Amino acid sequence: MPSAQTKILWLRKTLRIHDNPTLKACMEDASTVLPVYVLDKWHSNPQNVGDVRFEFIMESLRNLDEKFKKCGVDAGVIFVRGEPEKVLPKIWEAVDAKAIGFDTSEEAEKHSQKTDEDVAGLANKADVKVIDEPAHWMHPPGLYERHMNGGEVPTTMSSFETLFSQCGSVREPLSAPKSIPYDKGTADKALDAIRKALDVEDLTVPKSGDNKFYKGLKREQRKLRFPGGEDEALKRLEKVVEKQPDWVASFEKPKTAPTGLEPQTTVLSPYLNAGCLSLRRAWHAVKKAEKDAKGKPTQPPTSLAGQLLWREHWLTIGYFTEEDISKMKGNPLARQIDWDWDNDAKELFAKWEAGETGYPFIDAIMTQLREEGWIHHLARHMVACFLTRGDCFVSWEKGFDVFDRLLIDADWSVNSCNWMWLSCSAFFYQYFRCYSPISFGKKWDPDGDYIRKYVPALKDMPKKYIYEPWKAPREVQEKAKCIIGKDYPERIIEDHTATSKENMNRIKEDYDLSSSTVK
Repeated sequence: MPSAQTKILWLRKTLRIHDNPTLKACMEDASTVLPVYVLDKWHSNPQNVGDVRFEFIMESLRNLDEKFKKCGVDAGVIFVRGEPEKVLPKIWEAVDAKAIGFDTSEEAEKHSQKTDEDVAGLANKADVKVIDEPAHWMHPPGLYERHMNGGEVPTTMSSFETLFSQCGSVREPLSAPKSIPYDKGTADKALDAIRKALDVEDLTVPKSGDNKFYKGLKREQRKLRFPGGEDEALKRLEKVVEKQPDWVASFEKPKTAPTGLEPQTTVLSPYLNAGCLSLRRAWHAVKKAEKDAKGKPTQPPTSLAGQLLWREHWLTIGYFTEEDISKMKGNPLARQIDWDWDNDAKELFAKWEAGETGYPFIDAIMTQLREEGWIHHLARHMVACFLTRGDCFVSWEKGFDVFDRLLIDADWSVNSCNWMWLSCSAFFYQYFRCYSPISFGKKWDPDGDYIRKYVPALKDMPKKYIYEPWKAPREVQEKAKCIIGKDYPERIIEDHTATSKENMNRIKEDYDLSSSTVK
């Protein structure tokens, strides 16, 4: 097919048209840009990507599909299934594409990096130009690398802030294009060629309510509390940042409540992770709000700008560390701790994951995670501490897997670094500071409204016992229609205080034996 100006835009984690440098580069000298999304086996599997997270991706794709159509790309997003390294070569050969655009720096996962390398290698062999423009960062990783000058990646926030400042000002975000090159005749022929090459009929993004699609993946379509998509991301940015400069300037994340029935943070992280919102767009919106505010703005690392710096910090660590940081063994960052994984530990983990620990605050958090795909950062701290060094003494790797599956803002680098931090495996080593599954929740929500919402079995339990229902007399349990051990589970850890102290001693012993030199 003679279509020298046809270019493919491979969509992964940049599900937007604003501030999309790869899209802009693909548009240059192109007669037709074909946006393609490949649903691979890993993302198809509910064991890897839970239904809520999956639906967030699908909603984001549907919204992006509409936006491409509004920009003149009549076919919208081309949606195909398979492994990218097998599917994409068939597509570029079928349409005689001269270039494929994708951001090779947006995927820090080792298996994804291997896929990127394979696709780029196959493209080079086929004489298909690879257009690689970083879109997932505030500063491109190459700029960080130049300023690191062969040195090690910063592992503290202060050292990262120094690196960040050395890179200069964050570039202004690109505007969304009003039109995208698309020749209908060329595109129609390309679509026919793709259908023939892949032996498929339908190349459209599955619509909401497509039961055949969801059943085929053994999934249930979920209704989201936080809808996906670029439009939703920009609306949320406007609502929580651009229209609230004084709130932005006074923001201190540790002072926001993990028990709020309405989020006390921005909940922009899911949109940043999926690339529905540009980090650069978010950064400049925050900095403008700080400038417009009446009072003096708070400062990193606890400020709103600081939260974006934390994200960039973790992305940098994940990207520049050669080893797999989602695993303990062979991870140069992680202390080597002898976590439990016998039958008892496996049972503790299963109860934790299911939200059946017998500790209402823990169970409420895990239920919100499972149902909504998002929990406050301090709630993440609480359940992570409980699973690892606080109570169950189960490896942070197990918790990482659960968060990676269930969170709509699941990012491989951020998730890995946070779990290492919270388990005192890296970055933070004050293992003697431990969250209480009772008093920590009470601090924020003494009436237990958060628990009543997410653990309905306890909705009528008196305030006095809402965090410790096992202490309620039998007649109180009966009146509340919640018998412990029947309507709500017994505690999996009978004595948190004693257990946490025992675990502190175990951590100390492992520290003494650890070969890690990270400070």
